[in-house]
Amino acid sequence: MPKKHSKKQPKGGKQGNGNRVPKKAPKSSTAAAPAVGSPVKDAETGGKPLLTKIMTQPQSVAKIRNVVVEQHRYHGVFLARNKNDSVQLLTRNKATGGASEPEQDYEENRFRADFRGKRCEFRTWSPFQSNLAAAFMSGVKDLYLKSGSKVLYLGAGLGRTVSHISDIIDKTGVVYAVEPGPWAVRPLSALSERRPNVVPVLEDPSAPYKYYKQLTDKIDMIICNLQQAEQTRILMLNARHFLKPNGHFAIFLYAESIYDKAPTKMALEAEMELLKKYHLEPLQLVQLGPYVRGNALVVGVYTRI
Repeated sequence: MPKKHSKKQPKGGKQGNGNRVPKKAPKSSTAAAPAVGSPVKDAETGGKPLLTKIMTQPQSVAKIRNVVVEQHRYHGVFLARNKNDSVQLLTRNKATGGASEPEQDYEENRFRADFRGKRCEFRTWSPFQSNLAAAFMSGVKDLYLKSGSKVLYLGAGLGRTVSHISDIIDKTGVVYAVEPGPWAVRPLSALSERRPNVVPVLEDPSAPYKYYKQLTDKIDMIICNLQQAEQTRILMLNARHFLKPNGHFAIFLYAESIYDKAPTKMALEAEMELLKKYHLEPLQLVQLGPYVRGNALVVGVYTRI
Protein backbone atom coordinates (compact mmCIF):
# COMPACT_ATOMS: atom_id res chain seq x y z
CA MET A 1 0.00 0.00 0.00
CA PRO A 2 1.27 3.47 -0.78
CA LYS A 3 2.47 5.44 2.20
CA LYS A 4 0.31 8.22 3.46
CA HIS A 5 2.06 11.52 3.42
CA SER A 6 1.19 13.45 6.55
CA LYS A 7 1.78 17.16 6.72
CA LYS A 8 4.28 18.05 9.36
CA GLN A 9 3.07 20.69 11.74
CA PRO A 10 5.43 23.59 12.38
CA LYS A 11 6.88 23.85 15.81
CA GLY A 12 4.89 26.03 18.06
CA GLY A 13 1.47 25.08 16.71
CA LYS A 14 -0.56 25.39 13.49
CA GLN A 15 -0.68 28.39 11.24
CA GLY A 16 -3.18 29.54 8.67
CA ASN A 17 -6.98 29.27 8.78
CA GLY A 18 -7.09 31.37 11.92
CA ASN A 19 -4.95 28.98 13.95
CA ARG A 20 -2.63 30.86 16.28
CA VAL A 21 1.13 30.67 16.35
CA PRO A 22 2.63 31.71 19.66
CA LYS A 23 4.44 35.02 19.41
CA LYS A 24 7.98 35.44 20.52
CA ALA A 25 8.31 37.07 23.90
CA PRO A 26 9.40 40.73 23.58
CA LYS A 27 12.86 41.59 24.68
CA SER A 28 13.07 43.12 28.12
CA SER A 29 13.54 46.90 28.11
CA THR A 30 14.23 47.24 31.80
CA ALA A 31 18.00 47.27 31.57
CA ALA A 32 19.56 49.65 34.03
CA ALA A 33 20.79 52.95 32.59
CA PRO A 34 24.45 53.77 33.00
CA ALA A 35 25.44 56.05 35.85
CA VAL A 36 25.23 59.75 35.10
CA GLY A 37 28.52 61.50 34.68
CA SER A 38 30.47 58.46 33.50
CA PRO A 39 31.28 57.51 29.88
CA VAL A 40 29.30 54.60 28.41
CA LYS A 41 30.07 52.25 25.54
CA ASP A 42 27.84 51.58 22.59
CA ALA A 43 28.09 48.49 20.39
CA GLU A 44 27.25 50.55 17.29
CA THR A 45 30.30 52.72 17.80
CA GLY A 46 32.74 49.88 18.23
CA GLY A 47 32.92 50.25 22.00
CA LYS A 48 34.05 53.88 21.88
CA PRO A 49 32.96 55.99 24.87
CA LEU A 50 30.02 58.30 24.25
CA LEU A 51 29.20 61.60 25.89
CA THR A 52 25.78 61.84 27.42
CA LYS A 53 22.44 63.02 26.17
CA ILE A 54 19.61 64.84 27.92
CA MET A 55 16.04 63.88 27.12
CA THR A 56 13.78 66.45 28.74
CA GLN A 57 10.09 67.11 29.13
CA PRO A 58 8.61 70.54 29.88
CA GLN A 59 7.49 71.07 33.48
CA SER A 60 8.61 67.66 34.65
CA VAL A 61 11.62 65.76 35.86
CA ALA A 62 12.98 64.34 32.63
CA LYS A 63 14.24 60.84 31.94
CA ILE A 64 18.00 60.56 31.83
CA ARG A 65 20.17 58.49 29.58
CA ASN A 66 23.94 58.86 29.61
CA VAL A 67 24.11 62.44 30.88
CA VAL A 68 27.37 64.26 31.63
CA VAL A 69 27.04 67.15 34.10
CA GLU A 70 30.06 69.36 34.70
CA GLN A 71 30.79 72.14 37.17
CA HIS A 72 31.00 75.53 35.43
CA ARG A 73 33.85 77.85 36.40
CA TYR A 74 31.26 80.11 38.07
CA HIS A 75 29.94 79.17 41.49
CA GLY A 76 26.54 77.46 41.43
CA VAL A 77 26.39 77.09 37.64
CA PHE A 78 26.71 73.79 35.75
CA LEU A 79 26.95 72.53 32.18
CA ALA A 80 25.34 69.53 30.50
CA ARG A 81 26.96 68.07 27.37
CA ASN A 82 25.56 65.60 24.87
CA LYS A 83 27.36 63.30 22.42
CA ASN A 84 27.53 66.13 19.87
CA ASP A 85 29.30 68.27 22.48
CA SER A 86 26.49 70.82 22.56
CA VAL A 87 26.24 72.67 25.86
CA GLN A 88 23.28 73.51 28.07
CA LEU A 89 23.47 75.85 31.07
CA LEU A 90 22.11 74.54 34.38
CA THR A 91 21.57 75.46 38.00
CA ARG A 92 20.87 73.04 40.83
CA ASN A 93 17.29 73.28 42.06
CA LYS A 94 17.24 74.64 45.63
CA ALA A 95 13.47 75.04 45.98
CA THR A 96 12.10 73.77 49.30
CA GLY A 97 8.81 72.22 50.31
CA GLY A 98 8.22 70.24 47.13
CA ALA A 99 11.44 70.51 45.18
CA SER A 100 10.30 67.76 42.83
CA GLU A 101 7.26 69.77 41.74
CA PRO A 102 7.56 71.77 38.51
CA GLU A 103 8.18 75.50 38.42
CA GLN A 104 4.69 76.50 37.32
CA ASP A 105 5.47 79.67 35.44
CA TYR A 106 8.56 78.98 33.38
CA GLU A 107 7.92 75.70 31.46
CA GLU A 108 11.53 74.77 32.03
CA ASN A 109 13.21 71.42 31.47
CA ARG A 110 14.49 69.62 34.54
CA PHE A 111 16.19 66.33 35.25
CA ARG A 112 17.85 64.42 38.06
CA ALA A 113 21.43 63.22 37.99
CA ASP A 114 24.16 61.93 40.27
CA PHE A 115 26.76 64.63 40.85
CA ARG A 116 29.73 64.09 43.15
CA GLY A 117 28.01 61.18 44.84
CA LYS A 118 24.78 63.06 45.49
CA ARG A 119 21.41 62.84 43.75
CA CYS A 120 20.56 66.34 42.49
CA GLU A 121 17.85 67.98 40.44
CA PHE A 122 19.05 70.39 37.73
CA ARG A 123 17.14 73.12 35.92
CA THR A 124 17.98 74.22 32.38
CA TRP A 125 18.67 77.94 31.96
CA SER A 126 18.19 79.29 28.45
CA PRO A 127 20.38 82.24 27.35
CA PHE A 128 17.64 83.17 24.87
CA GLN A 129 15.14 83.69 27.71
CA SER A 130 17.39 85.21 30.38
CA ASN A 131 19.90 88.03 29.90
CA LEU A 132 21.94 86.81 32.86
CA ALA A 133 22.26 83.35 31.31
CA ALA A 134 23.30 85.05 28.06
CA ALA A 135 26.04 86.84 30.01
CA PHE A 136 27.37 83.54 31.36
CA MET A 137 27.38 82.02 27.87
CA SER A 138 29.02 85.15 26.40
CA GLY A 139 32.07 84.80 28.64
CA VAL A 140 31.63 87.37 31.40
CA LYS A 141 34.65 87.15 33.71
CA ASP A 142 32.85 87.44 37.03
CA LEU A 143 29.37 88.33 38.27
CA TYR A 144 30.32 88.25 41.96
CA LEU A 145 27.51 85.85 42.84
CA LYS A 146 28.38 83.27 45.47
CA SER A 147 26.83 81.37 48.34
CA GLY A 148 25.48 83.84 50.89
CA SER A 149 25.41 86.87 48.57
CA LYS A 150 22.83 89.60 49.16
CA VAL A 151 21.45 90.60 45.76
CA LEU A 152 19.10 93.40 44.67
CA TYR A 153 17.49 92.64 41.30
CA LEU A 154 15.80 95.62 39.62
CA GLY A 155 13.28 94.57 36.99
CA ALA A 156 12.51 91.04 38.21
CA GLY A 157 9.60 90.44 35.83
CA LEU A 158 7.94 87.07 36.49
CA GLY A 159 11.01 85.86 38.37
CA ARG A 160 12.62 83.43 35.91
CA THR A 161 16.14 84.82 36.33
CA VAL A 162 15.56 85.52 40.03
CA SER A 163 14.81 81.83 40.60
CA HIS A 164 18.18 80.85 39.11
CA ILE A 165 19.98 83.46 41.22
CA SER A 166 18.21 81.87 44.19
CA ASP A 167 19.84 78.56 43.23
CA ILE A 168 23.30 80.14 42.91
CA ILE A 169 23.38 82.08 46.19
CA ASP A 170 22.00 79.12 48.18
CA LYS A 171 19.83 79.27 51.28
CA THR A 172 22.27 81.52 53.13
CA GLY A 173 21.88 84.30 50.55
CA VAL A 174 18.91 86.48 49.68
CA VAL A 175 17.67 88.12 46.50
CA TYR A 176 15.32 91.11 46.66
CA ALA A 177 13.17 91.06 43.53
CA VAL A 178 11.96 94.58 42.66
CA GLU A 179 9.14 94.80 40.13
CA PRO A 180 6.47 97.54 39.99
CA GLY A 181 4.06 95.78 37.62
CA PRO A 182 0.83 94.57 39.30
CA TRP A 183 0.93 91.46 37.13
CA ALA A 184 4.07 90.36 39.02
CA VAL A 185 2.37 90.12 42.43
CA ARG A 186 1.09 86.57 42.06
CA PRO A 187 4.12 84.90 40.39
CA LEU A 188 6.68 86.55 42.67
CA SER A 189 4.66 85.74 45.78
CA ALA A 190 4.36 82.10 44.68
CA LEU A 191 8.08 82.02 43.96
CA SER A 192 8.92 83.31 47.44
CA GLU A 193 6.79 80.54 48.99
CA ARG A 194 8.88 77.87 47.26
CA ARG A 195 12.12 79.79 47.81
CA PRO A 196 12.53 81.45 51.22
CA ASN A 197 15.62 83.36 50.01
CA VAL A 198 13.49 85.36 47.51
CA VAL A 199 11.88 88.55 48.84
CA PRO A 200 9.37 90.25 46.46
CA VAL A 201 9.48 94.06 46.49
CA LEU A 202 6.47 95.34 44.55
CA GLU A 203 7.54 98.96 44.25
CA ASP A 204 8.86 101.40 41.67
CA PRO A 205 12.66 100.90 41.44
CA SER A 206 13.13 104.62 40.72
CA ALA A 207 11.91 105.40 44.26
CA PRO A 208 14.11 103.29 46.59
CA TYR A 209 13.02 105.32 49.63
CA LYS A 210 9.66 103.53 49.37
CA TYR A 211 11.13 100.10 50.08
CA TYR A 212 14.30 100.75 52.07
CA LYS A 213 12.65 99.26 55.19
CA GLN A 214 12.10 95.95 53.38
CA LEU A 215 15.82 95.50 52.76
CA THR A 216 17.28 94.38 56.06
CA ASP A 217 20.77 93.69 54.69
CA LYS A 218 23.45 95.74 53.02
CA ILE A 219 23.62 94.63 49.39
CA ASP A 220 26.65 92.91 47.84
CA MET A 221 25.41 93.04 44.24
CA ILE A 222 22.82 95.08 42.32
CA ILE A 223 21.59 93.75 38.98
CA CYS A 224 19.68 96.30 36.89
CA ASN A 225 17.53 94.90 34.09
CA LEU A 226 15.17 97.78 33.28
CA GLN A 227 14.06 98.78 29.81
CA GLN A 228 14.12 102.47 30.62
CA ALA A 229 16.18 105.38 29.34
CA GLU A 230 16.88 106.45 32.95
CA GLN A 231 18.02 103.04 34.13
CA THR A 232 21.58 104.23 34.92
CA ARG A 233 20.20 106.96 37.21
CA ILE A 234 17.91 104.37 38.85
CA LEU A 235 20.91 102.12 39.44
CA MET A 236 22.79 105.04 41.03
CA LEU A 237 19.88 105.84 43.39
CA ASN A 238 19.66 102.25 44.59
CA ALA A 239 23.45 102.02 44.96
CA ARG A 240 23.46 105.07 47.23
CA HIS A 241 20.72 103.58 49.40
CA PHE A 242 21.73 99.94 49.62
CA LEU A 243 25.08 98.95 48.07
CA LYS A 244 28.08 98.24 50.29
CA PRO A 245 31.27 100.25 49.76
CA ASN A 246 33.19 98.48 46.99
CA GLY A 247 30.06 96.46 46.24
CA HIS A 248 29.43 95.38 42.66
CA PHE A 249 26.78 96.06 40.07
CA ALA A 250 25.67 94.69 36.72
CA ILE A 251 23.50 96.65 34.29
CA PHE A 252 22.01 95.46 31.01
CA LEU A 253 22.18 98.25 28.45
CA TYR A 254 19.55 98.37 25.74
CA ALA A 255 21.51 100.63 23.45
CA GLU A 256 18.74 101.36 20.98
CA SER A 257 16.35 102.43 23.74
CA ILE A 258 18.85 104.69 25.55
CA TYR A 259 19.37 107.06 22.62
CA ASP A 260 16.67 106.74 20.02
CA LYS A 261 18.60 106.09 16.80
CA ALA A 262 22.18 106.40 17.97
CA PRO A 263 24.63 103.72 16.86
CA THR A 264 25.08 100.99 19.46
CA LYS A 265 28.77 101.73 20.05
CA MET A 266 28.16 105.46 20.58
CA ALA A 267 25.27 104.79 22.95
CA LEU A 268 27.32 102.36 25.03
CA GLU A 269 30.25 104.76 25.31
CA ALA A 270 27.97 107.57 26.50
CA GLU A 271 26.38 105.29 29.08
CA MET A 272 29.79 104.15 30.36
CA GLU A 273 30.77 107.79 30.95
CA LEU A 274 27.53 108.37 32.84
CA LEU A 275 28.25 105.38 35.08
CA LYS A 276 31.66 106.81 35.98
CA LYS A 277 30.04 110.15 36.84
CA TYR A 278 27.87 108.31 39.40
CA HIS A 279 30.88 106.54 40.99
CA LEU A 280 29.96 103.28 39.24
CA GLU A 281 33.30 102.20 37.79
CA PRO A 282 32.93 99.76 34.85
CA LEU A 283 35.19 96.69 34.95
CA GLN A 284 33.77 94.60 32.10
CA LEU A 285 31.72 95.19 28.97
CA VAL A 286 30.21 92.07 27.41
CA GLN A 287 28.18 91.98 24.20
CA LEU A 288 25.28 89.52 24.51
CA GLY A 289 24.94 88.56 20.85
CA PRO A 290 23.84 86.22 19.38
CA TYR A 291 21.58 85.47 22.35
CA VAL A 292 20.24 89.02 22.85
CA ARG A 293 21.10 91.13 19.84
CA GLY A 294 21.94 94.82 20.30
CA ASN A 295 22.37 94.43 24.06
CA ALA A 296 25.35 94.50 26.36
CA LEU A 297 26.20 93.92 30.00
CA VAL A 298 28.40 96.21 32.07
CA VAL A 299 29.80 94.85 35.34
CA GLY A 300 31.57 97.17 37.75
CA VAL A 301 32.32 98.31 41.28
CA TYR A 302 30.81 101.10 43.38
CA THR A 303 33.62 103.47 44.33
CA ARG A 304 31.74 106.04 46.42
CA ILE A 305 32.72 105.94 50.12
